[in-house]
Amino acid sequence: MKTAKPIVALASGAILLLGVQLQTAQAQSQETLAYLAPGGVSDGTTLTIGDKTFGDFSYSDSGLTGFDPTQVTVTASETSGIYYLTWQGTFEAVNTIGDMALGYTVTASGGLISAIDLSYGGQLLGGNGLIGVTELAQEPSGYTLGDIQLNSSVSSPGAFANSGAVNLPSAQPVVDVTKDISFVAPGGAIELLQVEQSFEQIPEPTTVSLLLLPFAAGVVRIFRKTRAA
Repeated sequence: MKTAKPIVALASGAILLLGVQLQTAQAQSQETLAYLAPGGVSDGTTLTIGDKTFGDFSYSDSGLTGFDPTQVTVTASETSGIYYLTWQGTFEAVNTIGDMALGYTVTASGGLISAIDLSYGGQLLGGNGLIGVTELAQEPSGYTLGDIQLNSSVSSPGAFANSGAVNLPSAQPVVDVTKDISFVAPGGAIELLQVEQSFEQIPEPTTVSLLLLPFAAGVVRIFRKTRAA
């Protein structure tokens, strides 16, 4: 009977840990771009979700006819062990050529980041248009780890999307990311509505969770046998 108490405590801890994993399956943290970046409506802040902390947000625009950082939401979220950082709002160019730069730093406390996936989507409202996204991943020292360039040239009104990935030659705990987004719409109107990142990690958070499942199940079985005895 004396051994039952530590087993109960261990089982409770394992079950609590599993409960936390389930509760955070669709967790998120959200702020406006204006609030996150210094010089907007605050001195800058961070978003934290699971083992990921996003900070050092920055933005700058040139030539855009539609952009309001107080109307752009930035969301850090986690679903089934995959972490996302998403910008949602309207970045618009009408009969002009413009540019938008978005920057941030991601820190992983539970592993090393091995790749950063990028996707974006928008719509052409009329005429012809092009959106080009160049993403650069660097160490905090400024050393370049990798980059990718994606282009979407559209001539028919409607939605468009594109995606790619920046693979890092060596996994990192901290990565600085910069996105340079070009808008070309000299005779039309084009909008970027969402930019999203997801992060590949060593070890993957889902792997850690799966490793804990047999342990928790084993503890529960031991607890049941002890009570039966």
